[in-house]
Amino acid sequence: KCSARIHDQMGLNISGGSDSVVPQAKIIGSSPSGSSARQGNMFVFSMSYQPEFCYQHRKDGYPGCLNPNPIWKSSLTIHGLWPEFTDGSWPSTCSDEKFSQQTVDDIGLNRFELYWPNVKVRSGEDGYMKFWDHEWTKHGTCTGLRQDAYFKTALDNALATPDIVGDNYGESVKKVDLIQGFVDASSASQSSTGGAANMFVAVCDHSGKYLSEVRVCLDMDDNGFPAGVCE
Repeated sequence: KCSARIHDQMGLNISGGSDSVVPQAKIIGSSPSGSSARQGNMFVFSMSYQPEFCYQHRKDGYPGCLNPNPIWKSSLTIHGLWPEFTDGSWPSTCSDEKFSQQTVDDIGLNRFELYWPNVKVRSGEDGYMKFWDHEWTKHGTCTGLRQDAYFKTALDNALATPDIVGDNYGESVKKVDLIQGFVDASSASQSSTGGAANMFVAVCDHSGKYLSEVRVCLDMDDNGFPAGVCE
């Protein structure tokens, strides 16, 4: 059984069904310093359910959890777009290209704050860019994409959250129905996602009871961009 909560309220309960075949990954080491060559042959796109994250960290007093955006109750947000290999391993930190805050400013800070939020630090304070810095340094540098292209690609292809999440807040739904909802919502969106249900997985918290994330396996094209759900 897998469910989700927000602060001291019960949230979405997910039950029944089995997880997908998206592999667990292991670090295989980094590429030579300065190299930006593409690594990996697929992506794992991970979306977070902020209500559960905030519940798990309810004692930490994170600013974004104390004053959450209401949309997060019914819409998952981006955790990361991660290049991986089909054998389950992943590349990590493939170049020494530094994260640039200007990239975030050029794309639009408001897009990041809504769809790829850092709830741990208050906007404008030291460390606010650390989350996106981490995602670029560890994962983005291994895509072969320019920094602006990496972030914009993730934002443009974020998984659409199905109505079943918001409509059943505080209730229970079957995991198979949740996953099918993501398949249908992604297929209907303009993103490069959509596809077979066995390429989506609901990830639970450490107790195995509460929904934490939804992940999908995406193919990677020859230029390092997502190319639809893995076949």
